[in-house]
Amino acid sequence: MSQPATTSTSNAWLALDAQPEVQMLELSEGLTLSPSGVSSLVECPRKFFYQHGLQLKGKASPESLKGKLIHKLLEALAEPQWRSPERCEQNVEALTLRVTQTFDEVARLRAPAEATNASEGLSANATEAPMTPETTPAALHWLLMPSFSDDAAMQTYEAMALIRPLLQLSVFERLALQKWVLGAVADLKQHGFFMQVAAATDWQVEQKLTAQQVFDPALNTTLMGIADVVVTMPEGRKAVLDYKTYGDGKLTQKKPETRLKHVLSVFEPLSDDEALTHAERFKPWAQGLKLFQLPLYALMLASLQTETEQAPAQPSLALPEAVLQLVRPAPIENPDAGSLAITLTPEVLARQLPEFTRVLQQHLIAPLRQTVMPEASPNDAQCKYCVAKTICDAAGMAV
Repeated sequence: MSQPATTSTSNAWLALDAQPEVQMLELSEGLTLSPSGVSSLVECPRKFFYQHGLQLKGKASPESLKGKLIHKLLEALAEPQWRSPERCEQNVEALTLRVTQTFDEVARLRAPAEATNASEGLSANATEAPMTPETTPAALHWLLMPSFSDDAAMQTYEAMALIRPLLQLSVFERLALQKWVLGAVADLKQHGFFMQVAAATDWQVEQKLTAQQVFDPALNTTLMGIADVVVTMPEGRKAVLDYKTYGDGKLTQKKPETRLKHVLSVFEPLSDDEALTHAERFKPWAQGLKLFQLPLYALMLASLQTETEQAPAQPSLALPEAVLQLVRPAPIENPDAGSLAITLTPEVLARQLPEFTRVLQQHLIAPLRQTVMPEASPNDAQCKYCVAKTICDAAGMAV
């Protein structure tokens, strides 16, 4: 067996290009995992390798734009003037107006290209209106994304990361997306979301959280992520809030026991049998795959609080609530299946997190630190949309 390779770069997998014959790879500068990265690892370690190791990115779809638009739209609630109970009604109206003006402006920008394409028999999104942050109309300024790059070209690219996909939508995709976002805002109002925001003492959006003491120090692994919202209530209680814009079937039923059971599936006991494949081992967690952010953000926020207090890291003593806020319009055929919140209490997290973190450490992180090409866990539904489906040798091999 070849000797483990070492590298000084922050992305140690880049060493693969230079040493394709290595059997193992030492991640010498440590491994940083985000909650979405952990979710990818559970879903398919090979997918995690392609997305987070080789940095393969997929094209934004109208479906993915729903989540990005809702996240960006609700960032405005971090401003204190948006959170007074007296202004809730006006705030909902302001958000609705912002959405309408945004799509009107996108339609105006696209009109010349769409007219030209129609006359020439081309698709409606065959061309893109050239734009930079400096030339972005005022109605779209709220969509400009922050950039953390020192490279000027990359700064422009990242700033336009939400605007460009909007400009590439067809007319019908654009109208459908506008209708969906407006319906989601209306349903949040219907279910009292904006009044809950107004009741909070503090409402911090896009909060960077880290935790370095969750796993065995020998694995040199840090959890790091951006929480959608960290809430402080008047009594001092904290909660971490994660927005999700998907949800059909059981997760959108209004029966509390049904939706809580779905979320708790990420805590189902798993076998330690070494003969099991990755897919077999994690099958009990399958229906909760997209919900890993909740317990992981709770861990990180608890770790941040204990470190701030200069006390030994004991997350179970300071666990916040973890709230999954589903954001979606209420279907006409089922008005009760729109936006809803699912809460994991500190008591539930305190019971479940020790075994949850042990499984992550033993069956996800430790194996990842010992191999160059992680195990694939092919699944027809997942592989169909994977960014690496054209290069992965396991694609299409689901059983």
